Order: sequence, then structure tokens, then C-alpha cells
Amino acid sequence: MDTNGTSNDREEGDLENLTGILSLISLIAVQFGIACSISFEELAIALRTRKTICFGLFSQIVVMPLTAFILATAFNLNEFQALALVLLGSCPGGTLSNIFTFFAKGDVALSLAMTSLTNILAFITLPINLLMYTKPFRSSDVETPYIDILKSLLTVVLSIALGLVTRAKSERLAKIGVKIGSILGAITVVIIIVAGVVENFDAFSDPEVFPWTTPVVCAIMGPVAFLWVFSWSFCLSLNQAQRITLMLETGVQSIPLALAVTQLSFGNTFDSKELFIMEMLLSTYGLFTGIYGFVLTMLNRYCWSQTYAEAEEKEATGVADASETSGDENEVKLGENPSAVVLA
Repeated sequence: MDTNGTSNDREEGDLENLTGILSLISLIAVQFGIACSISFEELAIALRTRKTICFGLFSQIVVMPLTAFILATAFNLNEFQALALVLLGSCPGGTLSNIFTFFAKGDVALSLAMTSLTNILAFITLPINLLMYTKPFRSSDVETPYIDILKSLLTVVLSIALGLVTRAKSERLAKIGVKIGSILGAITVVIIIVAGVVENFDAFSDPEVFPWTTPVVCAIMGPVAFLWVFSWSFCLSLNQAQRITLMLETGVQSIPLALAVTQLSFGNTFDSKELFIMEMLLSTYGLFTGIYGFVLTMLNRYCWSQTYAEAEEKEATGVADASETSGDENEVKLGENPSAVVLA
């Protein structure tokens, strides 16, 4: 009897169970923490900018999954890489985009509104995008577990609802919830990644686990999102605070959510190596977007925000001066022709 083999299988099973539990905790903690930072008043204010919100939702829900599909096709990714990339492109923003927006002097209320809306809408949009864009990459013997994905997203919606109610009832408890969600989410994500490395340490020598295409597509996808928002924001006459906010919201996806959905939804479908291929791509994208987000934050905080603010102020001043000049000319005309007052 092979007792060593049985023992190793039991240890791997225990590690997978632990990872699944931690993924669930991470999912609930992160989404609860995000919702605790949002008030209904802030949401109402942000939602009044319909043009900005609609453009942000279109970029997040339509452009990002399509970008992921195009990159997966162009670089001929295997089915697990492609699934991870499309899942990533379909995921909403998270707390990291909110943090970057705050330090970048962006529109925090807009950022929080976008985060909450995309997280709620993900219950519908994420399965649809996976169904549309992963079909060309899936082998016939692998089925995407849509029921498990919906269960994961239902957990997201319930966590957000609980966070919103908590914020409405008690701001003090909401602040505690934000801290707990951020800390617990960060810790569990680190543990999930470490557990994946430990469980699949021998697989690092396998080029299927971390091929050259993984860092390349992860390095490209973020800048594509940033440039898309940046270019169209001028056509839509967005101010700089709105521009940088939507750039960060679109390009900085919720890695904890993507990792949690991967573990909870595909844990019973794929083996540990296949899951690890997905997790490596998600983690690599998180590293790149963390770097990109930091650079954008610093550029906007110390360069762009001041430059664009001065330009917007000059433009506003020019409009005001033109309005005053027009008013003065009308007064002169009325003074020269008193009968115009009667006619008016």
C-alpha cells in the first residue's frame, strides 16, 4: 500500500479546501469593505453625471472583456490563460482603484459609484462575457461552471448589500468594516498565492504554467484600457478628475475577486495545475496594474491635475469674460436707443 501517495493526496486536498475557504473569506471581506465606504448620498451625486457613468460602464463592461478576447486570440493563449484573461477583463474594479483615485486627486465619489455599480452588474455581465468570449478557447471536455460563478457573484451582491446597510445604519461601524475588509482581503490574497506556489512548486519548470505570453498580455492590457479612456474623455468633455478616475477604474481590476471566483467556481472543475496557470496570470496582471496605477497616480497628483486645472480655469474665465463683454455691449446698445427698453 502506497501510504506516501495517500498522505500527499490528503495534504493536497486539505490545502485546496483551505484555499477555497480563504477565497470565500476574501470575497466577502473585500466586497463588504468596498460597500462600507459608500453612502447612498455619494452614489446619488455621482449618478447624476449620467454621461460619465455610462461611458465608464461601457468601458468596463464592454471594452475590457473585448480587449481580453482580442489579446487572447492574438497571442494564441491556451484555454486556462484565455479563461483567466477574459475573467479578469470582465471583473469590476475594487478597492485598489478607489485608493489610487483618492491619492491621485480624482473624483472619489465617481470612483465609488463605478465600483459599486460594476460589482452589482457583474452578477449579470460576467457570466455573459465568459459565455461569449471563452467558447473559442474551451476544449469539448471542459465546461465553464456558470452555476458556481453565479453563486460566487451572489455572494458579492449580498456582501455589498450588507456593507451599504451597515454604512447607512452606523458610520462608525462602516469605518471598521472598511479597515477589516482591506486588511483581511489583502492577507487572504497573499495566503492564496503562497498556497498556490507551495502546491505547484514543481510546476514552475513547466512552460505551460508561466509561458512568455503571460507577462506580455498582462503588460499590454492595462495601457490599452488607460489609452481608451484618455482619448475618448476629451471627446466627451470630461474634466481631469473624472478622466483619471475612469482610467483607474477601467484598467485596475479587482484581483481578489478574480482569484476568489477562480477558486470557488473552477476549483471542482480544474486540477491544481490548471488553477495555478489561471492564478499566475491574474497575479501577474495585478503586479503590472499596481505599477501602472502608482505611476498614473503620481503623474496626476503632481503634474496633470495642476496643468489641466489651470487650463480649465482659464477656459472658464474666458467664457465668463465673454459673457460679461456681451452684457456690457447690450447695455450700451440699450443706452443709445431708449426705445429699445420699451420694446424689450
